[in-house]
Amino acid sequence: MNENCVNMIGSYSCVCKDGFRKDSKGDCKDINECNDADSNNCSENARCTNSIGSYSCTCNAGFSGDGENCSNINECEDASACTANSACVDTEGSFICKCNEGYEMRNGNCVNINECLGSPCDVKATCQDTIGSFDCSCLNGFAGDGFSCAEVDECAENPCDENASCSNTVGS
Repeated sequence: MNENCVNMIGSYSCVCKDGFRKDSKGDCKDINECNDADSNNCSENARCTNSIGSYSCTCNAGFSGDGENCSNINECEDASACTANSACVDTEGSFICKCNEGYEMRNGNCVNINECLGSPCDVKATCQDTIGSFDCSCLNGFAGDGFSCAEVDECAENPCDENASCSNTVGS
């Protein structure tokens, strides 16, 4: 059934059909081409499925092609691949969503990090969390960039009347 008869002068021979091999009893049995990479032409990015006398190849998820040639699909070409505040990074057979700076992944979404919780500003400054970042501002009576604040000597500008004395205090 799984063999062909070959007529010869004064005799005949039985030859296994393609996809079959004689076993120790001389019967033609199905070859599982998927168990031996040399017996099939499937791409390394494909799944091999054995069938009686043959096999088929199907590209894995994230790849396209005929099974013998499978190419990576760039999922990042789909604008909806990632959520807001993230960038899509194509990988072999898949993709990852990388949150933009100032954001972190929580439950599959990139959410703003409250950088002010880590007290990045000078102790004499206030921290204002912003979308994706933060701002530091020195308190009244202090000057600087918010990361370093120094007291301002308001008396140096002599704001008082000439008949009064100026006394500088912390922050005023």
